[in-house]
Amino acid sequence: MIRLTIDGKVVKADSGVTILEAARQAGVDIPTLCYCEKIELPVSCFICVVKVNGQEKFVPSCATPAQDGMIVDCSSDEVRGCRKRSIELLMSAHSGSCYDCGKKDKCQLREFAIKYKANRLRYAVNSNSINPSARKVYDDSGLVHEPGKCILCGKCVNITKAKNITPGLAFNGRGSDVFVDAPFGCPVDKAMGEALEECVEACPTGALWRMKK
Repeated sequence: MIRLTIDGKVVKADSGVTILEAARQAGVDIPTLCYCEKIELPVSCFICVVKVNGQEKFVPSCATPAQDGMIVDCSSDEVRGCRKRSIELLMSAHSGSCYDCGKKDKCQLREFAIKYKANRLRYAVNSNSINPSARKVYDDSGLVHEPGKCILCGKCVNITKAKNITPGLAFNGRGSDVFVDAPFGCPVDKAMGEALEECVEACPTGALWRMKK
């Protein structure tokens, strides 16, 4: 066991956990979009950033090991401001309107945008150039895939990879034109196989959702 201070409160945590895991063990809420429990993912959203005493830069709590004696700031105005900028950057490449989105009531990006009073137009870019693929609807499964709403968190890709599903999902394209799709022209719903429901549930935006039957 280790002891660290989170938002002024000394807490105990298991050795080897991240700051995010230590905070959750202590009942401290840190927002995340790309974190997926038990599946190792690269840091992409930077919404879970915190400030560690003695370190100049903000660090992603989902990928930073908690250490004994560490002092962590999770909720100051400075930290919240950094999270707000991360949300605004994600929203700048997020196409479409929330009003006609099939996942608007369960969209975590929308939830955090409201919570942190983010301005989606602060870093406005042409999202169509980032995600050129059109919306696809799969009648058999009721799945709707909207690449333009994808924030490239990698959850669905890594879930199918962790479950050894073939062909699974993958990142396609290069640079700013990267998007998630199924390889070899396979329909996206078929590519996810038995992990379809898990991927839809894990998706933090309206990039993957199911139509009500």
